[in-house]
This record gives sequence, structure tokens and C-alpha cells, in this order.
Amino acid sequence: MNIVILGSGHVATTLSQVFTNHGHRIQQVYSRTEANAKALAFAVGSPYITAVELLDSHADLYFIAVSDQAIGELVELMPPTLQGTVVH
Repeated sequence: MNIVILGSGHVATTLSQVFTNHGHRIQQVYSRTEANAKALAFAVGSPYITAVELLDSHADLYFIAVSDQAIGELVELMPPTLQGTVVH
């Protein structure tokens, strides 16, 4: 499965590692902070972005792993063209 991770904190990092260890591909990592996005992306061998508008629209799963306070704003910025399932 191709997965996009939205977030770069502890939950996002742990889930990315678990997904990768189970044979899934982290297709893209998003974080508002470039250093955090870059670090997680490097750890799982994927590209990173810092702008929600650049989300790859062809993933199977979009996993939101940001603080509860940030979910609403993030979801509003997500492109309507995403073809996979969005979960939190």
C-alpha cells in the first residue's frame, strides 16, 4: 500500500516505521516544519513536502498524525483530488 503521512511527530514517526516494516511504502511525508519533514522522510526513504497543496493525489491512504487542534486547518487545505482514504 502507498501511504502519505501528514505530520512528523512521535505518532507519525512510529506509524511510518511500522508501515514500512510491514512492507508498505511511505510515498510522501508532510510537515509544516521542513527539518522535521526531511528527517522523517529520510528515515523511511521517501520524499517530503511542506505545503499541503503538493500532496500526491494517488496514494492509497492519507494518515493524519497531527495534533487535534491542527486537524481542521489541515483538512481544509487538502486538495479535493485525493483518491485514497483519509484517516486519523
